[in-house]
Amino acid sequence: MNNLTVSQLTSYRSAINAGGVSAAREVYSDLYSQGYNYAGWALGVATGNTITGQSALDYLGGTAMIGLGGDACRNLTPAQIDKIRMDMSLGYINTLIDIADKEGILSRDVRFSETARFHEDAFKESGLTLENWTLNVPMEIIRRQQGDQAVEELWTRIRDTGGDGIDALLISTGLANTVGHASVSPDADIRQMAQDWIDKVPGVANWAQIGRFTEVFSKAWSGTLADWGGTLADVGGMIAWIANDLYLSARNWVTPRDPLVLDLDGDGIEAVGIDPARPILFDHDGDGTRNATGWIKGDDGLVVLDRNGNGVIDSGRELFGDQTLKPVDIYGRTLAYANGYEALAAEDGNGDKVIDANDAVYSQLRIWKDTNQDGVSQAGELHTLADLGIARIGVAGTASNVNLGNGNTQPLSGSFTRTDGTTGASGVAEVTGSLLLVSCPVNSQAR
Repeated sequence: MNNLTVSQLTSYRSAINAGGVSAAREVYSDLYSQGYNYAGWALGVATGNTITGQSALDYLGGTAMIGLGGDACRNLTPAQIDKIRMDMSLGYINTLIDIADKEGILSRDVRFSETARFHEDAFKESGLTLENWTLNVPMEIIRRQQGDQAVEELWTRIRDTGGDGIDALLISTGLANTVGHASVSPDADIRQMAQDWIDKVPGVANWAQIGRFTEVFSKAWSGTLADWGGTLADVGGMIAWIANDLYLSARNWVTPRDPLVLDLDGDGIEAVGIDPARPILFDHDGDGTRNATGWIKGDDGLVVLDRNGNGVIDSGRELFGDQTLKPVDIYGRTLAYANGYEALAAEDGNGDKVIDANDAVYSQLRIWKDTNQDGVSQAGELHTLADLGIARIGVAGTASNVNLGNGNTQPLSGSFTRTDGTTGASGVAEVTGSLLLVSCPVNSQAR
């Protein structure tokens, strides 16, 4: 670690004040290269390009959106995130300057108590609290169980990983495991803290999987290092890079949903993407929360069944798709169908491969044309098959892989027949769905 003077640190502060977040990233990178390992963690948060840094951002955004640390929910904007980044970087530099002032020169990195203090100050500037810091709860649990010294010792180990290597992944996984054990603590307060953290921290289960993968992989490779000519650090760096790449790819994946759709106007099934300014919201998975989603245009129709008889289509359970539930099986499980055609085939009472007037469900089915594109079924949007002149719908689909645009696809296609004998196209349309826009209970979209 290089010793730094107050003058050098002050120049860092001036650079951040003049250059903003981009300058803060450069300062973090320079400090990290000189042995100040907290700057490595901070660089990950400032750029969002490491698992640990992105998870901290996800936790900050998620806890702000559900109201922790403030009187109301805050769906943090990029500008607000950048303000927090700026305040955090200046808090770190000012803390280093204070240390150098008191000790004559800077020859150590920040302690946990110092780090917590400038986190608290930075969050306070944005109406948040330490509850929005991903490390706050794990370290508080350890403090209550083992004392302040144990917290500082663990912090040193955490900080000195730099946040970007295999050791950072493993120690972060260890923290998640610590909280997991605390979630069954006999101490009611600790147990509740741990359970709340597990509910809110992004991807705890996936962290554990990444940790197990990297640990096992490292052990497997360590025995061959002599022959290979590398070092465990080399392998660790490679694994960490792979894990980070996989993580950052996976976090951008959104689960597609596949409702069964009819092309009513003969121009092909048409879908729209997610408009961040005016998203269409729908509860695909029946959890009571309407989420932003890709959707079907209003001139095509979703095949639906009002299973609870309340006159509206409440969720994906009442569409025909991968969220339609099968009857309880012999093991007491309630599983979902694989796709919309399989779900509709379950209603084919006479087994003739079509749904028509000979099937009891024919008169109960509705075609939902969401003409106002609000994701909410109004009475005037729900049409019987007879009203639309549909005589029968085939219950089998063939692979098609049609690109509907905006992240939506049509992996299966089939057909339906009108009462005049003409045919139309049906399809399972995989529409994209995002779970990021309705986490705030104050502005909730719960049904």
